[in-house]
Amino acid sequence: MKNIPMILLSFCISYNANTQSIPLKIGDHFGGGIIFYLDESNEHGLISAPENQTDRKVMWGRNGITGAASTTNGQENTKRILKYFTEKKKSPEKSAAFICDTMTLGGFHDWYLPSIFELNKMYEKQDLIGNFQAGDYCSSTEYGPADACNMHFRPHRTLQFYYNKDNKEYYVRCIRKF
Repeated sequence: MKNIPMILLSFCISYNANTQSIPLKIGDHFGGGIIFYLDESNEHGLISAPENQTDRKVMWGRNGITGAASTTNGQENTKRILKYFTEKKKSPEKSAAFICDTMTLGGFHDWYLPSIFELNKMYEKQDLIGNFQAGDYCSSTEYGPADACNMHFRPHRTLQFYYNKDNKEYYVRCIRKF
């Protein structure tokens, strides 16, 4: 800082202290993706990756009770799915949860597979997010030992359904919280 004149340094510090942040809104590019949900404070919300995470569809995972039963907290569900795979010595690498958990995008490493509630919020804002395929997307929400909650994306028509975890393949779109 020795080469910066004191008057300029004083201006920069004063300017930075007095600037206000621009309010975030749904559809903004932020935090490695696109905001699709904001809470009441407009300071916290959910960000979608701008594209699907694979060129092909992948399995939800293996049959069995993982404990990923939350309809609203995909981050916790993702952790439970991966813990189940580790404990049962089953390979998670081809699962949707593993793809999100190991993803780095925009410098962020905290991506996860959305819950059915979060996936529905994505569906509602799919036109703002963009790049969805017509077809089935998986959530992290489990629906018993052999089934998981999923959603069919098609413009102007939604269908939530429960379908097999290990013999059906789905599109994957990861999200993160801020």
